[in-house]
Parts: sequence; C-alpha cells; structure tokens
Amino acid sequence: MGKGGELSDGVVKKIILSYTYVAIWIFLSFTVIVYNKYILDRKMYNWPYPISLTLIHMGFCSSVAYLLVRIFKVVEPVTMSWDLYLKSVVPIGLLYSVSLWLSNSAYIYLSVSFIQMLKALMPVAVYSIGILLKKDIFKSDTMANMIAISIGVAIAAYGEAKFDSWGVILQLGAVAFEATRLVMIQILLTSQGITLNPITSLYYVAPCCMVFLFFPWLFVEYPLLKDTSSFHFDYVVFGTNSSCAFALNLAVFLLVGKTSALTMNVAGVVKDWLLIAFSWSVIKDTVTPINLVGYGLAFLGVAYYNHAKLKALKDKEAQKKAQQQTDEESGRLLEERDGGINGGSESPVVVVLSGSMEPGFQRGDILFLHMSKDPIRAGEIVVFNVDGREIPIVHRVIKVHERQETGEVNVLTKGDNNFGDDRPLYAEGQHWLQRHHIMGRAVGFLPYVGWVTIIMTEKPIIKYILIGALGLLVITSKD
Repeated sequence: MGKGGELSDGVVKKIILSYTYVAIWIFLSFTVIVYNKYILDRKMYNWPYPISLTLIHMGFCSSVAYLLVRIFKVVEPVTMSWDLYLKSVVPIGLLYSVSLWLSNSAYIYLSVSFIQMLKALMPVAVYSIGILLKKDIFKSDTMANMIAISIGVAIAAYGEAKFDSWGVILQLGAVAFEATRLVMIQILLTSQGITLNPITSLYYVAPCCMVFLFFPWLFVEYPLLKDTSSFHFDYVVFGTNSSCAFALNLAVFLLVGKTSALTMNVAGVVKDWLLIAFSWSVIKDTVTPINLVGYGLAFLGVAYYNHAKLKALKDKEAQKKAQQQTDEESGRLLEERDGGINGGSESPVVVVLSGSMEPGFQRGDILFLHMSKDPIRAGEIVVFNVDGREIPIVHRVIKVHERQETGEVNVLTKGDNNFGDDRPLYAEGQHWLQRHHIMGRAVGFLPYVGWVTIIMTEKPIIKYILIGALGLLVITSKD
C-alpha cells in the first residue's frame, strides 16, 4: 500500500493482468462454443458432422502441440514410458474422444443456453463416479448438495421450450464421460506424480483421440460426406475454428498458471450466464422463466460446492504446511556417520525421523545408502541436501528431466505421504534437484532399529541416564 492507502503500481499491474487473462479465457471459451454451434446447427452453417469436426480439432491441436513441445520447446515434455502411456494416457484419450463426440453432437439438437444448464451436472457426475471408483468418500451433506443441483437442472429441463430427448441423452452422456475422464486422470496420472498442463495434455492425448475417432468416423460420417458432392472444405471456417479451440487451451494454461483453478471456476460461472444471455438475445433461443429458476437453483448448488471445495483445499494446504514445518523442525533425517562403512555416499546410514515416506518407510527405520554412477530413475528413493538447509531429506523421485543440449539430468522429488511435491522445500527459485544435491540412493533398510537413536536425541535425559548407568556399571565391575 502506498500513501493514503493507494495500491502500488505492481499490485495494480497484477490485478489488470489477472482480469485480462480472465477476459481472454471467457472470450475464447465463449467463441468456441458459439462457433461449434454455428457449424453444426442445421439452421446455420448446416454441417452436422460432429465426429469430423472433432477430428479436425484433434489433428490441428496435435500438430501445433508437437511444434510447441518438440520444435520450439515452449514447454517441457513429461518423462513417460510406453507402458505408462498405454495404461494411463490411452484410456483417458478414449474417454476424452467420446466426451467430445457426444458434446459436439448435442449442439445439433439443443440450444446453447440449455446445454450450459445441463453442464451444471458436472460436479454431480464427478462426485458420484469418484465414490463408485473409491476415489471420493460419501458425505451426506455433499450428496444433499448434489441432489439440490440435480433438482435445479431437472426444473430447467422441465421449462425448456425446445426439449429434445436425444439431445439431452447425448449431453448427459458427454457429462458422464468427461466426469469419468477427470476422475481417471487423478487415479492413473496424478497419483503417480504426473501432471499434464493443457499443452502437454494435447501433445499426448490428442493423437489417441484421433485414432479412437477415426473408426466411428469411417463407418458413420465418411459415407455421408462422400455422398455430399456439393461439400467443399472451407479452410477459413475450419481453420479459424480449430485455432480458437487450441487458443482456448493456451488460455487455460495462462489463466490457471497466472491466477488459480478457482479463478477459472468463477470465470466459468460468468461465462455460462453470458452464453445464456447471448443465446436468448442474439441466436434467439427461447429461455423461459422456469429455465432461469431451475438454473438459478443449480447455480447456487454449484457455487456452494465450489465454496466447500475451496475450504477443503485450504485445509489440505494448511495440513501440508504443518507437515513440512514438522519435517523441518524435528529433523527429517538423523545422520549416523560411520567411518568404517564406505558406500560411495557422504552418509551411508541414516535414520528416518518423520512420517513423510509412510507407509514405505516408518519413523525409526534405518536406511542404507549407496551412490553409483548409474542414471537416476523415477521411482527411486534418494537422500538429498537442499541449499541453505543443514538436514538432508529422504524422498522418492517422481520426475526425471534430461536437458538435451547439456545432457544434465534434473529430478523432482516427493514424500509418499505428502500432499504435493518437494518444490516448497527447495531453495527459493529452485524447481529441480541436480546431481550434486543427491547424497545417495536407499538400497536397504532395517525397520525400527533407529528408535534408540531417536529416543536419545529427542529425550536427552534418557541418554544421560544410560551414560550414568554405564559409568556405574564400570565402577562396580572394578570393585
């Protein structure tokens, strides 16, 4: 704050930038939805081929993502084996391709405003599928919130002037597949420490979507397109439409990276109301009072859900900070140096003092370390020092990144029992560990043997009692 309570130039600049990112995302999201509706609607551009449109989007996004990741190196690719790709990314690509196919198909039958109202069911679908797949826990208050959202959407559907059963089935199917995809991302990728931003996500997932969409396109839409002799590919329409779709992913990357995911959720609510207003005023879709009452109820339910979610995230963040503070204050590792052991590392034996690696390693376990010249791989447990901190840390490697120009290998670590990765523990501005930070690899352990050291370190009086008892034993033995 400056004089008289005025905001500093830096704060004003950040506020302006944040609102700019929000405005760009709303504009592009708005544009893609309306543009897709324009192309697919039989009363507008009249090109009712949703699989073909989705294929064009995926082909364009795959090509541009490849250029950004591999040629221009705007973002770094994720270290991923073929086994992980086939088991994790391919199923997510299948779910994504079906979700896009169904959601684009719904534009042929339903108004933009009604589709946005049906999309309010997304939290309900994500929560329900999370419970079915044991990723979420059933809570009566959360379920009551989900029921309120569902009732609101049902009222909006009852008041829809141009209700189409097939269109509703398609949109609900799209919501179900998209919700399953979001839950599976948590199960298959996030749980393994793999995080994909919108660009790397397209780089890995878009080619899968193209493969999965090609076969239904070949049998469903290709014969129809072949028979439509009057059709010619409009490079301006489809080029700008695909560019908007990819630009939307870049906008998501900017919005979440520069603000937060919560900001995007709030901006999404604003976008939905703008789309409903646009659909009513410009496209001339009918929006009834019952529509608005139903969506208003669903909107309140979604708003409360986002509020509860934000509170839960803050609680987790506070718990994470408390765990990190405990790690630092109590000492994450207690080194036991033994000159008679030579394991190729600075401290060949260490005792675990915190619970950050449970259930793999418990407090009081003794770890044996060795440092060879073999390359460090994701999944290995290493002991490392951080600049400015005296106590070393033992955590698991979750990502390995090799710089192609120098051959230098950097790693990212995480405690198995911690909420997030170790970047908050690294030195300020440090995002990766380099080779010289690594003290050794864990090659073996003895459970609970280190408790003797922990007890004597944390309770010095016991150490003094033992020393006194030993001294008394020596004196009495001489007599």
